[in-house]
Amino acid sequence: MKITNILFQSHTIPEAGDSRNLVISGESGSVFSLTLTRANGDYYNFETDAFAAAKERLSNVTLEGNSYSTIIVFPSAGASDTYTLNVWAESHYDTSFDTSISDSLLATKVLSQYVDTEITLTGISHASSGSYASTGSTTLSIPRSGSSGNGTARTAAFSLDMVINTGGFNILRAPVLTDMEAFKGSDIQVVPAVGTDPYTFDSVEGLAVGMTARGNRIAGTPTIKAIDTEAKTITFSTSQTLLAGDTIKFYGGGNTYIDSLYQTTLSVSDFTLKTLPFSTVTTSAVSANVSVPVASSAGIMIDTSTVGGIGIDPSVIDPTVTNVVGNTLTLSAAQTLEDGISLTITNGGRTATLAGTLTITKAGNSDFTLFINLDNLLSII
Repeated sequence: MKITNILFQSHTIPEAGDSRNLVISGESGSVFSLTLTRANGDYYNFETDAFAAAKERLSNVTLEGNSYSTIIVFPSAGASDTYTLNVWAESHYDTSFDTSISDSLLATKVLSQYVDTEITLTGISHASSGSYASTGSTTLSIPRSGSSGNGTARTAAFSLDMVINTGGFNILRAPVLTDMEAFKGSDIQVVPAVGTDPYTFDSVEGLAVGMTARGNRIAGTPTIKAIDTEAKTITFSTSQTLLAGDTIKFYGGGNTYIDSLYQTTLSVSDFTLKTLPFSTVTTSAVSANVSVPVASSAGIMIDTSTVGGIGIDPSVIDPTVTNVVGNTLTLSAAQTLEDGISLTITNGGRTATLAGTLTITKAGNSDFTLFINLDNLLSII
């Protein structure tokens, strides 16, 4: 008699745990035994559906009606784990495996369970970091092999707010995947005699040609021109004068560099950037005049911000601010407004929101941070 099939989903078990159906099929009367163990030596108890130190073996199970099935319950994990399913064909009951399963009396399946990968998204400004009160940050927990552990894509929505201290935001363009930058820092070990020669670093693992180099003594925005992984050397696209011990930060936007550094592949949809409307109030009445005094003009941008609210002339929808002097706005159309009227300002302000949905088709084994390059997306006026 032969056991002809062992059906057991062996894809990665998510951190939260899972329930898997085990089906063993073959000729009626075939007899098998099985154990399920985890890396620490615990055995699965098929009656309590729990792992424990006591040795447990499901022995001499006879196939009735050509198959046997049971549900295996895998617990949640605080650390990565490995499970081993061993199935024995009991030869003393004249049972063997079909050769498509095993050439011996033992068939083994190994399953891995990983804790989720945490991806932190944070804004970064290489040019104007001192202007930001907050560049925003959010963290997403992603199963390493997808939402159900079987390689299917996992989607996760995100949103982060950026806030500046003074002035107002101007949106330069819509965000794209290449604005998300992978990052690695590495220290210079040996300085070359000539600035165009390679520098020796403590690590070049994961770095790739084309990544941008940044640091206190970096001149301009050179990129990696060449890498020697054995010698741990990097040649920059332009000559540099750097010192041993300098920490150089390498950034690369898009999947080429994200996969190189983090073994992760992703896409982003519904990727949006917008400034949030905000309010100010008139401080005196205005009669058929383009000059409107307000309590605060902070965040209002000339030729960009528009003004709405009760009393704004409905024939001129949301006039544009054409000038700002102190706390007096000049509008593109004359208005008649009362004192203390609340005005809504659109396009401008000191808060901007980035939002979108990540689709992760492959998640690596380590937590990491993706930096969203705000200099590509926003200017501060």
